[in-house]
Amino acid sequence: MSLLSKLKELGKDTSIYGMSKVLSQLLNFILVPIYTGYLSPSDYGILAMTTLYSSLFTPVVNMGLTSAVFRFMTYTETDEERKQIISTGHIAVISLALMGLALSLLFLPHINAILLNKDIPTSYLSIAVFTAFFSAIDAMPLAILRIERKAKKVATISLVNLMLSMGTTILLVIVFKFGVYGSLYGLLIANVMTAIYMFSQVTRPNFRYFSWAELKRMLGFGLPAVPHHLQAIGMSMYGQFMVKTMLSIEQAGLYNIAWKFTMPLVMITNAVQQSWGPYKFHLHKSEGEKAAFTFGSIFNYYLAAILFVFTMMALWMPYVFVWSVNSKFYEAASLLVYLSLIPICTGLYWMLGTGIELGKSMKLLPFISFSGFMVTFLTAALFINKFGTAGAGIATSCGWLTMAVLVYFYAQSIFKVAYDWLSVLACLLVAAAVIFANNYWASDLGIWPKFGLRLLLSIGFVLGIAIVFFRNKSESARMRQALNVLKNRKKKNKNVA
Repeated sequence: MSLLSKLKELGKDTSIYGMSKVLSQLLNFILVPIYTGYLSPSDYGILAMTTLYSSLFTPVVNMGLTSAVFRFMTYTETDEERKQIISTGHIAVISLALMGLALSLLFLPHINAILLNKDIPTSYLSIAVFTAFFSAIDAMPLAILRIERKAKKVATISLVNLMLSMGTTILLVIVFKFGVYGSLYGLLIANVMTAIYMFSQVTRPNFRYFSWAELKRMLGFGLPAVPHHLQAIGMSMYGQFMVKTMLSIEQAGLYNIAWKFTMPLVMITNAVQQSWGPYKFHLHKSEGEKAAFTFGSIFNYYLAAILFVFTMMALWMPYVFVWSVNSKFYEAASLLVYLSLIPICTGLYWMLGTGIELGKSMKLLPFISFSGFMVTFLTAALFINKFGTAGAGIATSCGWLTMAVLVYFYAQSIFKVAYDWLSVLACLLVAAAVIFANNYWASDLGIWPKFGLRLLLSIGFVLGIAIVFFRNKSESARMRQALNVLKNRKKKNKNVA
């Protein structure tokens, strides 16, 4: 199978995963002007802090079991072993989620005082706790569907969840004017219904196949990664928490609304991550050591794609932002570029870690994520004092970049991927040059000259990336091959017509 075919196959899975995300973000974007008319920056700050708790809950109660299922299911041959892995993982995750729910409700006032404030009712967080519980028990069925590469079914489930959450949220926030409660209850209702549907789509857990020995083996593989996932999530959300602590919950709300406009980048990195996880196992299983060159080439195209989206967002998204939100949120427009760096660095981390899963253990991952978290922890206060809310985005990006560098060296020690670092550096320089030119020249121009400059810079970025790829002989040959395929297909369609 040629690299072009592999990219198509990966692209097919990514596009299916991404399509649901595209529709999700498109609908969310359309509704932003409406929501900002009914919710205040403080309301968005409360939503951000409850989301932080929900994000931490799932990896705690999951204990790395979904990662273990990914690992063991991929290389399992018999149906009996598969049933044992699925049932053991399912039953363990549900049991752990129930324990997590009970403990969360027991210590709810203390958690509320830390995440929100003592004068904010605990009822907001209690709704988020139940939402997190149903999200946690969804994780195992979703992992099984991804392992089986049932991308369409995963996308369908995501769309069902989206339509349920948006429909109920619109009804509760806009029609009944429940404010933050409406948003929280909308998500809870959607998660409950999605959980019911998800469990009807996969092999149900059977106590007959539950194995303590299998659970011990799965925890031995997945548990070392739990601190890693917690620190990674905490690092992503720590900036918002520090903004709330050092500045105000209103500023945390502005951070939250600006973050929503980085969703094109988040969508791409998440969609690729979802499809890349199972697909890289498939490539390694079919190609062996030759997969090192395939991984390196795919990384080049991935980097070019996310840099393109990042650059276009830096050039054009401020216009979209001002046209889309209520005037009380305009201050958040200045945060867009800084927050867009976070998904860029996150994407680098996930892709440069390719090969870790092929090893027998992931014991160094907690050290890597701890290093990233410490960088964020140590720089957040400094950058927030100096740059305000934008400093949280800069600190978080620095943490992810630190993790990307460390995970690269760790992954290379397990499976050496052939990266073309000259092309990588050239792509980064092209993006940096375009953004610098825009910041340097556009500030003193009128509306139409500024529009023209940004249009030229957009074209310049595409040309610059094309030059980078044509400079590389192997990538140039692949691009020419792809162009020839498109020309031949167009010629064939013309002859048929």
